[in-house]
This record gives sequence, C-alpha cells and structure tokens, in this order.
Amino acid sequence: MAATYAIIEGRIQKAIDAINTRENPNRAEIAREFRVPYDRLRSRLRGYQSKTAVRGLHNRALKPDQESALRQYLKTVNQLGLSARLHMVQSTANTLRAQDFPHWNPPPLLDARWAKRWLDRQPDLFKTKRKPLAAERKNAHDPEVLQTHFDEFKEVVVRYGITENDTWNFDETGYRVGIARSDWVVTVDPHRRIYSKDPDNSDRH
Repeated sequence: MAATYAIIEGRIQKAIDAINTRENPNRAEIAREFRVPYDRLRSRLRGYQSKTAVRGLHNRALKPDQESALRQYLKTVNQLGLSARLHMVQSTANTLRAQDFPHWNPPPLLDARWAKRWLDRQPDLFKTKRKPLAAERKNAHDPEVLQTHFDEFKEVVVRYGITENDTWNFDETGYRVGIARSDWVVTVDPHRRIYSKDPDNSDRH
C-alpha cells in the first residue's frame, strides 16, 4: 500500500533533520534512505509548506508560555508609557512562533487578522484609538503642566490687576498639513486617552 501524504511528510521532516545534523550530507542519498520524493524534499528545504501545514495555519493558537510572553511584552510597553500598535502584536507573535519551526525558511506567519482575533480574546488587553496631537497640546494634557499654567496665570492677574471683564478666551480653527492619522493601539486601561505627537514643523493654514 502506498504511503499516505502525512506519513511521507513525517519522513521528509526526519530527512531534513538528518540533513541539518550530518556533516556534508548528500540530499539525494538521504531522500532514498528515508524513502521520500527528492523534489518534495528539496521544496521543503526551500521553504515551501506542506498541505497539512498550510491548512488551518492561521487558526493555531500560540503555546501558553508564548501567549504569556506576548501579554507581558505588551504590558511592559504600556508601563514604559508607549503604545503598541497592531503590527507589533503580529510581529512579536511571529517571532515567538518561529521557534516551533526551526527548519522552515521562512517559517509560517500569522497575519493581522489573527492578531485582531487574539486581542479580542484577551480580557486584560484593549484596543483604543490613538489620536494625533501637536507636541505642545500633548504636554498641555499633563495635569502638572496645566496646574503650573494656571498658577502662573493667577499670579499675572493679581500682579496687573486684570479683571474678569478684561479676560478673553481665544480658540482657533483650521487645518494642518503633514499630520499623521489616528490609529489603533493596545493598552491595559480601556479608559486611557492616548495621543501621538504631531511634527512641530507642520504647516498651519
């Protein structure tokens, strides 16, 4: 009875292990030794995936220790005051997962859709919209900066005897050129407001 596809793929993996561990291996001889098609063995060595590996690839979950490492990485990024974007979740997961495919070049990759589904399953991680904000406006959202501003404003009002009727509040409207658009980032606090700094030299109209 002819060997099934899965059995042959198992032999191919053993042949690859032999090629990687033997000194000056002859691939054709190893293919005959493990009774596998030489062309298919050569394809696997070049990184072409088997049907069983491709089938359902993106639905495979990370190992528990890999998921734990990914969560810890994202939490550490948050603790540093930074914001992890979706592509960082994807690339970190692929880096961790590549350890399970030492003989694959390139290893099978998880895509952005997997990263979104994985985040949706995490009870302690959240996606939030990061909005672009000019550097001076970002600093103005700092409570200490706000308090310092109003303390100094109060001193000026008292020093020059400025009355409430002589106090005006100005706002501005318009648009700015070269401002990055908003994007989704990962956070441990669903109520946290996250802003990104705009370039200070943007044109204003």
